[in-house]
Amino acid sequence: MADPATPRPRRFWRILLVVSLALNIAVVGIVAGFALRGGKEGPPRGMEFSLGPIGQALQPDDRRAIASELRKNRDLRPKRGGYRLVGLPEMVAALQADPFDPAVFADALQIPETRQVKIRDAVRAAVVSQISQMTDAEREAFATRLQDAGKRRN
Repeated sequence: MADPATPRPRRFWRILLVVSLALNIAVVGIVAGFALRGGKEGPPRGMEFSLGPIGQALQPDDRRAIASELRKNRDLRPKRGGYRLVGLPEMVAALQADPFDPAVFADALQIPETRQVKIRDAVRAAVVSQISQMTDAEREAFATRLQDAGKRRN
């Protein structure tokens, strides 16, 4: 029989112990997952190319070199002035104009698309430049990784 003089653990302490154990296991899992994954996969922070299998096949150093090249291009940087959407001042001005001219508003809507084309073309040129600097062996390894990345997507 249990000794009546020794108090039984309260339910609160059991729950607290289980929650603490669960949090510790979660932290260990996150750290282990990060360590096993390598930690530096993907494009550099703040730079997503959206190149699909090409971006996956590039080595991290190649992605960093491409990102560095793109950061040097001042035309790709957003303009200062508090507007996150490129062309927003022009859109607002067109909407507030009296009389309203749909053609002016349509032109203002074209500004973000023009910027996207400029960015896409700059990314393409930077990728071609980086691949052009690879040795034959590096290009062959890149081609193999690209082929493997394409297979995983299907």
